[in-house]
Amino acid sequence: MLRGLALITIFINHAPYTPWSNYTMGHFGFADAAEAFVLMSGIAAGLAYSRSFFEGSVRQACLKIWHRAGVIYSAHVMATVVVMALLLTLSLVWPLQTLIRELNVVPFLANPVKAVAGLFSLAYQLGYFNILPLYCALLLVLPALLWIARWRLDVLLFLSAGLWLISHLFGLYVPGWPAGARWFLNPFGWQLLFVVGLMIGIRKKQGRELVPFNGWLFGGCVAYLAASLLWQLTGRPDFPRFELVPGFVYDMDKGNLAFVRFLHIFALAYVFAHSAMIGWLLERPFFRFFAVLGQASLTVFVTGSLLAAFLQMLRVVVPENVALDTVLLLVGMAVQYGLARRAVGAKKTRVERQKRLSLEVSSPLVQSSASQKG
Repeated sequence: MLRGLALITIFINHAPYTPWSNYTMGHFGFADAAEAFVLMSGIAAGLAYSRSFFEGSVRQACLKIWHRAGVIYSAHVMATVVVMALLLTLSLVWPLQTLIRELNVVPFLANPVKAVAGLFSLAYQLGYFNILPLYCALLLVLPALLWIARWRLDVLLFLSAGLWLISHLFGLYVPGWPAGARWFLNPFGWQLLFVVGLMIGIRKKQGRELVPFNGWLFGGCVAYLAASLLWQLTGRPDFPRFELVPGFVYDMDKGNLAFVRFLHIFALAYVFAHSAMIGWLLERPFFRFFAVLGQASLTVFVTGSLLAAFLQMLRVVVPENVALDTVLLLVGMAVQYGLARRAVGAKKTRVERQKRLSLEVSSPLVQSSASQKG
């Protein structure tokens, strides 16, 4: 449900500005839906792969993880190609030159061959199409993370936090294309959030909690969330700076996962996990809509990205109108929900078919074994 809510928030934020974007997560604290999505992706990875990696075949677990990375990679490339084709086609009849620059399509027009090579190597990324490359990179190294986690979770956290710190202190980043470009969401910084989520998922799969309830910690998290909300409501003032405190403590840099943004999403997750809020939300029929979306996250994310890009193109020829923008957003959500339900239904059908085939194969073997005993 929370993952579906994050996906809808990303869709609203990536669509052209509407008053509804003022009520999304990023306007109530330091972090936004991107941090929530990456944290929950780490949790999902821990739930999905940790047991098979720890107790089953490591090889099969790695192949399953990398297959998922390949699916995400293919989805990213497909979505990028579709958006560029649509944008360049509509630019023949609509004045989309400004949007072509904003979405970083100009390098493709200047050097298509190198741009295609950059696209397939993930070095060339369009604006708003940078979360899936990050997720793909994190999945590629996930077996290594699980290998360390199988040994010691505290070592994994120490190494992850150290890499995050190095990325801030020494400017470690992943270069992009064209020359001088870099990944907007720096994997060396964002991996910390994914690793924390992974650790939560691993502990949950083991029937344990990563950070058990503590009244003082819970109160501190609530206070931090309140302070971040106050910061937003007072116009985002600059933080007071101290000479001996490193600059990354103060910045709000999303690309490298700023310290205050990481603390915000951790505090929010802790408060949600140790309150009755989740259970209450899941009981509300309205939030079942988001639960369906969250079960088909890749389908919903790609669809939302394509729809948001089209709405940005449409905004060039259709002026801002609250009523019309609301209808378009609702239509976009309905499309995502319909595709999500179809994907979830297809997955259930596929699983049931595999179970029937497994029973059909095992039944003759059981009968043969029984006759031999007779």
